[in-house]
Amino acid sequence: MNIDEYENGGRALYVDFAEAVAAILQAAVAEGNDLRLQNIQHRAKEVNSLRAKLAKSEAAADATIGDIAKDVAGCRLIFYTNGDVYLLYANPERMFDALIAMRLAATTKNERDPIDDLSRRFAQHDRRAWQQVGPGLQRLLIGRIADLDDAALVAAAPTATIMLREALSSTVTGTSWEEESVTLHSGSVAVTGDLKALRRDALHQLERLYGLLSEDNARNEIRDAMLTAGNTPNGAGYSDLLGEAIMDDLTHVVRFFITVVPNLGLEARRQLEVNLHHKFYMYHALPAGMADNADLVAAQARLVDAIMACRAALDDDPDLGRYRLLVGHDSVTPAMWTKPGFDFQTAAKDRSAAIDSLVASVDAASTGEWLARLDRFVETRSDDRANFVGLEEFIKKLAAAQPDILLNWMPQLSDRLANWLPGMLHGLSEAGHGAAVDPLIEAWVEEDIRRKVHQVGGQPTRNGTPPRRPFDRVA
Repeated sequence: MNIDEYENGGRALYVDFAEAVAAILQAAVAEGNDLRLQNIQHRAKEVNSLRAKLAKSEAAADATIGDIAKDVAGCRLIFYTNGDVYLLYANPERMFDALIAMRLAATTKNERDPIDDLSRRFAQHDRRAWQQVGPGLQRLLIGRIADLDDAALVAAAPTATIMLREALSSTVTGTSWEEESVTLHSGSVAVTGDLKALRRDALHQLERLYGLLSEDNARNEIRDAMLTAGNTPNGAGYSDLLGEAIMDDLTHVVRFFITVVPNLGLEARRQLEVNLHHKFYMYHALPAGMADNADLVAAQARLVDAIMACRAALDDDPDLGRYRLLVGHDSVTPAMWTKPGFDFQTAAKDRSAAIDSLVASVDAASTGEWLARLDRFVETRSDDRANFVGLEEFIKKLAAAQPDILLNWMPQLSDRLANWLPGMLHGLSEAGHGAAVDPLIEAWVEEDIRRKVHQVGGQPTRNGTPPRRPFDRVA
């Protein structure tokens, strides 16, 4: 398998392979009574990372990746020692400071990941800690985060986000060990006034951190952490009081999202809409046993109203409706709101019909506006081509319906949009416009040849600047 094959579907095979190996290792570890597994990780190498490694090795473009890279897929197992649990909680203040200091000193992902795992384990609702002090550790951690000044909080953002996310979890976990067995325990937090206040304090610190950060990726992490407040306990029953607290906290989160929506880009809006729909699917109807509780019904109504208000705020950007059709394999369709669920076949049909309407809206008067719009849409970066299946369908249908418009766009394509040039050419050829495509390709080949004639040993042309190469942009 070469790098191009790896990028176009091959990486998924390595992901599946690593996942299978991880499952086998996990099962094997479970057979050993003396092994205490903290975490198992698996991954397939990212395309850009693998491409860089091949380039460093000066491998040919069609080289077999397995001959050069021996770490295309991998698994990592992290184990507890006997003293780990005691050390985590023996001096939580010092542990808090140490985790932040270690994270700040880490310079690579391989260094950061184990520290993040330890921070996650430290901050989670541990069964033994709960038996002794309830949510006392989470209260301490939130207090320490609140005491950080703004600059220190920004520097500690990754660790603080992990800890606050864990504080918002409604699940208490733990293990008990006997001579020949290990028992995994999962339960729910007990609702008290202190727990409710603790959860709101955690949300307030995340809101504070959100306001201090400027990078989109970091803010995405904050929004994801805040949504943890809306998760019910994993593998455990929970009381009506906890259900009400969870819905009220999620309502608070969604109302906060409404205030930040105006500053979100298209992809952030789309992802937020997907997350909102997941929560809507969870809470749009109460289970029979809860539907008779007036307090729960009222909390649910407040939550659904907040979700609908946030959805309306997201739609203030008129381009979001077009964007969600062309970008993202998991975008939410209008039908998914009226009939909550994940009927992907129906969603695909709805999307295809809506793309037909988009194609019909492109005409001579709007061609410039549409080209600028597509430039904006493809600013979204993703190694997964499935995220652009809607755009590819749009291009193919536009080639059939409006070939002249597509042909006029080609000399104006930005470097980013030029990545879809092969699809445009293919669509035009499929639609019977090969006669118009062939001269373009011939002109680009001639231009490429002229450039090579005017270059000697990679030196620039006589005017000092190499001519533009369409093939460079499509590579």
